[in-house]
Amino acid sequence: MKPCRKKDIVLKKLGKETLLYNPTTDKVHTLNPTASLIWSLCDGKHSLQEIKKAIYENFSIKETIEIEKDILKNLKELQELGLLEEVKSSEKRIKRLERAKQVFKLCE
Repeated sequence: MKPCRKKDIVLKKLGKETLLYNPTTDKVHTLNPTASLIWSLCDGKHSLQEIKKAIYENFSIKETIEIEKDILKNLKELQELGLLEEVKSSEKRIKRLERAKQVFKLCE
């Protein structure tokens, strides 16, 4: 999964917080520093594992502390607020790839 933020969201830094304005819903959302880092990495290029690594590094968190559930919760909340693009299920892509392989195998 490589989450991607919507292009029309307006961002404003205010001290340690980040404000996001969604013109579609006409609502402003406030992000704390951790959520702000997650948001900044939602560019369609960073995977969940890369986001996780960035949080460990930027906030000096020991890697023995599990944070993946918190990241997923944050991503889900951003999605529900309409701040992220719809993420196509990688599971569906895998199934399509497997089906394509089967079809091509039959053609050999």
